Amino acid sequence: MRSFFRECADLWRFFVGLGKDQRRIVFYSENKNYFPYLDGILREILKNPSRTVCYLTSDPADPLFSKAPDRLKVFFSKRLLPFAVLFLDAKVLVMTMPDLHQYEIRRSVQGACHVYVFHAMVSTHMMYRWGSFDHYDVVFCVGPHHLAELRRSEELYRTPKKRLLEVGYSPLDRLIGARPPSLVQESRRVLIAPSWGDQNILESCAAEVVRSLREAGFTVLIRPHPEWVKRRPEKLAPLRQAWSGDSGVEWDLGPLRDQTLWGAEALVTDWSGFALEYAFGTERPVLFMDVPRKVKNPRYEELGMTPLEVRLRDRIGKVIPLDRSAQIGGEVQTLLKDPEGYRARIIEERSKSVFHLGRSAQVAAQFLLELSEGI
Repeated sequence: MRSFFRECADLWRFFVGLGKDQRRIVFYSENKNYFPYLDGILREILKNPSRTVCYLTSDPADPLFSKAPDRLKVFFSKRLLPFAVLFLDAKVLVMTMPDLHQYEIRRSVQGACHVYVFHAMVSTHMMYRWGSFDHYDVVFCVGPHHLAELRRSEELYRTPKKRLLEVGYSPLDRLIGARPPSLVQESRRVLIAPSWGDQNILESCAAEVVRSLREAGFTVLIRPHPEWVKRRPEKLAPLRQAWSGDSGVEWDLGPLRDQTLWGAEALVTDWSGFALEYAFGTERPVLFMDVPRKVKNPRYEELGMTPLEVRLRDRIGKVIPLDRSAQIGGEVQTLLKDPEGYRARIIEERSKSVFHLGRSAQVAAQFLLELSEGI
């Protein structure tokens, strides 16, 4: 009940206490895990001293409540969010949430421009539900694959054309910028970061993978997907208990830090979109456990386009069948024998797959400022 009263007070401050000009640009975040995908863009906009930006969050513990940058107004909305969005009179609403207008969150009836920002670099048609982006006015595309897929979808299903803007991916820029000055090339640490699908690594082959990596002399850092932790808490506890006596097996359940990625010599994953972020950011290879594909749209093959996350697996790393889980330690050692070869391939694929590398936040911020002025 206290949370509900807090939300009512915040929405009163938002709709009544603020002048309309102060809420021209509004960002929405489902929880604190999505803020890193908006952070760089927000900070670029706030470099303009005449701009105030609003930030709606459904996380009552969002860190921005205590440490928001100047001129960033933070408000809590969860139960009443569908009504807040429906009657939002901002010029621009920026979200990382797909499926707008397909479930309880509907488009604003006040004419706001709805802008989608990706929280992964993967393709739009296999790991997202059918129609996930159809009700956005503007999509900030990470690379050419997003442009081609979304245009093909519009043509195939005869949906309204969106404004597709070439932006890039600011978390990737941040990761590259966080490269340590003295990088340890042989850290002997492997990061396991699965997706949150039903048959991810932690549910299908975790024991064999961890045992093999430890026998090969690697320290193992396990980072479960936050959604898996939230949805499968009963499966997390037994896994943590199983390796509680091994100091070489560590768990990372907090906010993702760039230094966590730089501290790992290789990544072991399955169908997590995180693989592209790790490979393109650190220029290090990825080992993919070949669990069943993470398919949220059974119609994805209708586009006739191979998803980026499928096409690049053999270019940025190696795919390992599940029946070889117990040999994963040796596979990682083999992978790491050719760091420069993988680095060259990763850089080549990155150059073809990501717009505006190194300045995507600036590009996105400029687009939003123009959209907020009706340009």
